Amino acid sequence: GFVYDSKNNLQMRGLIVLLLSKAAGPSHAASDPLTQDMVSGIYPRQRNLAEITELIHTAFLVHRGIVDLKEWTISDGPLKDMEFGNKMAVLSGDFLLANACTGLAQLNDTKVD
Repeated sequence: GFVYDSKNNLQMRGLIVLLLSKAAGPSHAASDPLTQDMVSGIYPRQRNLAEITELIHTAFLVHRGIVDLKEWTISDGPLKDMEFGNKMAVLSGDFLLANACTGLAQLNDTKVD
């Protein structure tokens, strides 16, 4: 009920990353100086990875919003508007993906599974 009900559909990819990070993360008893940065047992880098996961999914959804223009004819009035909308969807999705790649690079960890 928390993840999906008839009124709300929460984006759960980031939530799953956060929960797995918390479950697989170090114990609270560890006397690591990095534990000062933890919030609710989650490091900032783990939260960043969850945010990047949501950003990648959002970029996918924006790319999926492209309209198939094969059925449209030039005599249809809004054809140019639809073409412009498709271009904006591609550019917006690419912008989000570029930001996600930049965020992954800023994690400074080449092994992100």
